[in-house]
Amino acid sequence: MRFTPPAVHILHTLPPRLADAVLRFCDEPLATSPYRVTKPLGNELAGLRAGYVGVGFRVLVRVDDDARPATSCARPTAPTRTGDDSGGLADEAALRDRRSAIARHLADGPDQWLLPSRRDRPSLAGMAAPERVVDIHVVADSTGDTGARVARAVGAQYPDLEVNVVRHPRIHDVDGVDRALETLREDHADAVVFVTLVDVGLNARVAATCAELGVPCADLMAPALDAVIARTGLHPARVVQPVGLAADYFERIHAMEFAVANDDGNLTDSLSEADVVLVGASRTGKTPLSMYLGYLGYRTANVPLVTGVAPPDELFQAAPWKIVGLTIDPERLLAIRRRRVSLMGAQAQDGGRLGGYADLARIFDELDDVARIQRRLGCPVLDTTSLALEEAAGRVIELVSARRRAHLAAPTPMEGPVG
Repeated sequence: MRFTPPAVHILHTLPPRLADAVLRFCDEPLATSPYRVTKPLGNELAGLRAGYVGVGFRVLVRVDDDARPATSCARPTAPTRTGDDSGGLADEAALRDRRSAIARHLADGPDQWLLPSRRDRPSLAGMAAPERVVDIHVVADSTGDTGARVARAVGAQYPDLEVNVVRHPRIHDVDGVDRALETLREDHADAVVFVTLVDVGLNARVAATCAELGVPCADLMAPALDAVIARTGLHPARVVQPVGLAADYFERIHAMEFAVANDDGNLTDSLSEADVVLVGASRTGKTPLSMYLGYLGYRTANVPLVTGVAPPDELFQAAPWKIVGLTIDPERLLAIRRRRVSLMGAQAQDGGRLGGYADLARIFDELDDVARIQRRLGCPVLDTTSLALEEAAGRVIELVSARRRAHLAAPTPMEGPVG
């Protein structure tokens, strides 16, 4: 994984929390599955791929299949800024020190563009270096996603702690356990172990080694299984099951295909088949939010609302409870659009405003027009300015679920009070 010089420059100027999110994205999903987490670009950007970090930030990538994974080139686009760029900390001296530390790891020399290891690179989650680093080893008999999610949730409760997740997936026998434990023995001073093994013998082997090394160990499965045993009296099969192929697996695949097919107003399916319909101005985060909702299993269509262009009739025929409007701070939208104009190489045309697309006064008018249409639709409106993708998706699901329940509970004219 190599960063181009423009990417290095942008990383130096990013708010620390956003820079940390970019590095984590490059560290794991991008390095291991570049085609899964990115999509190809066209026109002037043909040959590049884009992956989303949050709602309004993209990482541009060129994948070299002959040299994977060592020479993929990642270049974050310019950041979109709102509020306090320092992540709530105003210590400018500490900020300069932090960026100097980043610069030492992301220098301009080609040999230094390689992404440093988690332990070697500086943490960007705060202005000052964290006092402690914890390596959470997830020992799992499947993909390790369960333990990794819990580890990330735990890490979120310690903003001044750098939490590194180390996965040991698909462990089905003693040899697999021993390989994972050998890694732990080599460096266990800052280690914690999360276990999601259903095999009692393998679980006990991990617990015994952790006790020997003095490493804290948490069995994530045992309390959950014990709770079900206490309620039902039934004991688990203790057989490794492919969690990804649960009953909803193919529904989630269909939902993702639906989101791709019905993106940006290209309604190849009826909106009656959608679980969620997102409407908003261009660049308010409709596409990444649609894709993420599809990943969660919600068939999502998104329709752009454009000044001077009538919304499709299907939008007004769709069930109102499934429609959610998106909006964004005008200045944030201007920054996003200006970056897009720059990437398109159209800065010289009309002063880079492209007929009002990247003009603040026109953006205010456009958002007013969009708000009028959203009021006609009677839909709730979600401001995505400062929302992470996961939080925005959670709020959309809450809104749609609550409105659907209210719709189903409302009496029909035949059921209403008489006289």
